[in-house]
Amino acid sequence: MFTSLLGELKNWFGRAFLLAVWLPVFVFASVATAVYLAGAGALTSSAARWAQWSADEKIILSAEFIIVVTLVAFVLDFVQVSITRLFEGYWDDLPLLRIFGRWRRQRFEREINRLNQRLDHLSEKIPELEAATQPVEPLKAEFNSLEERRQLGFPPRGYEAHLMPTRLGNLYKAAELYPYDRYGMDTVIIWPRLREVLPDKIVERLQEVKTAVDFLLLFSALSIIFSLLAVPYLWARGAQAWLVLTCASGLLLGWLSYRAALSPAQAYTELLKVAFDLHRKALLKALGLRAPATLSQEQALWRDVSDFIFRGIPPAPDWQFDAPAMKKED
Repeated sequence: MFTSLLGELKNWFGRAFLLAVWLPVFVFASVATAVYLAGAGALTSSAARWAQWSADEKIILSAEFIIVVTLVAFVLDFVQVSITRLFEGYWDDLPLLRIFGRWRRQRFEREINRLNQRLDHLSEKIPELEAATQPVEPLKAEFNSLEERRQLGFPPRGYEAHLMPTRLGNLYKAAELYPYDRYGMDTVIIWPRLREVLPDKIVERLQEVKTAVDFLLLFSALSIIFSLLAVPYLWARGAQAWLVLTCASGLLLGWLSYRAALSPAQAYTELLKVAFDLHRKALLKALGLRAPATLSQEQALWRDVSDFIFRGIPPAPDWQFDAPAMKKED
């Protein structure tokens, strides 16, 4: 959800677009061109021909290459959300991946069960040891570590049905469910409106971290696609084994890039949670609604707001709007 709603934070030809999309496309387009020429046995002759061309011819060819790269980058920028969702594990429309995803969910279910059981055991054991004046610091450290892993990496307790088949998907799902679990906010409905009242500082920080995630995910996708296309091509052309193996290493590079994306993705999801924690009342003010005095009242209010915006259900009669400030007449 956040991947689609924050996609427009990137500006065309802005820093985010250049780093997250254009640069990976340029790198892989250059490497793909070299591999194609090497497979065709024309790499050396092409380099010699390039050296013989005039400066104007080199500039024209370079400009054409950059234009093509830019056009491809624009296309990939428009499908960046789909690429991210693929890494998140939205595979229901892909038969083979759907089967793999079912197996991955079962694996995460077992992992969550082990985490919950250990956390429950520690939550019972620690008070017993404290009552007996026995040392509990190692157990507390383990409990905090496991609780952090549980809260950051998976949907909250009671929402296990929302498990995703990938680590990235579960990171994003945990952040998506966080506002609903804490404040009763329908994230899909509230987030586009909350985003409009966020300070520029947090929006810039969100964009910065999201750019790192997008870069690594696109780099991962291009690495995998490159290997899947280059290896059969070079094999059919009878290329040297070292070149085929080098191109096949793109699969490993793709996996490493995906794993590297999990770190900024976690920072990104924590920033999203901070946005809801600190600025949700600014949205209430922008909507002209009075902030409730208790958490239970706030949860009921956000549910009413979501129903009113999305379904048009009339709000409760006790909704209280803040009166607009009256301008003093001269």
